[in-house]
Amino acid sequence: RNHPECYEEIVEQFNEMKEDRKRMAGDPAIRTRYPKYIGKYDEAAYVERNRDRYEYREYRIINDASFLSRTKVQWPFLKSVGCAEQIRILVVRDKEGNDITPSKEQFLKEGSSRQPFPGKGDRENMDIQVVGIVSDLEMSAEEMGRCKRNHWAVENRLHHVLDDTFREDRSPARGSRNNLALIRKYALNVIRLVQIQTSNQSPVSEMMDLLNDEQDLLGRYIFGPIESLYYKKTL
Repeated sequence: RNHPECYEEIVEQFNEMKEDRKRMAGDPAIRTRYPKYIGKYDEAAYVERNRDRYEYREYRIINDASFLSRTKVQWPFLKSVGCAEQIRILVVRDKEGNDITPSKEQFLKEGSSRQPFPGKGDRENMDIQVVGIVSDLEMSAEEMGRCKRNHWAVENRLHHVLDDTFREDRSPARGSRNNLALIRKYALNVIRLVQIQTSNQSPVSEMMDLLNDEQDLLGRYIFGPIESLYYKKTL
């Protein structure tokens, strides 16, 4: 998305290779149109239930960036090019509460009652998100997927918690919003510290209840000095 020309080349190349692999799967005697990438291509696919949706992720990578004709002069150090496709399907339930969410194949053909017209593109709010990834390292599809997931760790562990548990997005505050944002982050840091030092990995909302109920714990972490995790006092 940050480099439209590069993105177009990546999506075009991987779409062609996807069709090529489908063609070969139908007839083992058919040879690939891309013999130069034999031994350099890898793919991995995952599915998981994440909150109120199913997420299907497919990662494909080529440890060869020579096909990037428009950008290889600008980025001569690239060693691998990848394409990540993520399909988000919101959970659908019937009147009895049964899960009747369509399969990935059904969703791509017909959508669902909650997503009748799935959007596709590189934007974060798309139901079908396709992004291009480049790297100066050679890696497997699994490693590429792990790098992409780690990139979202801040969103999942910080911003989502602030929005969901602390209701940050719903706050009507305007003039004091920066101060309140700092207070929320301070509170979250205290909760994370309690989780670490007490080995209690309960959800943040439950940890908030625990701090409210346990006065000794509250006094120790809110009103008392907090021992550094990095500095150990020596006698």
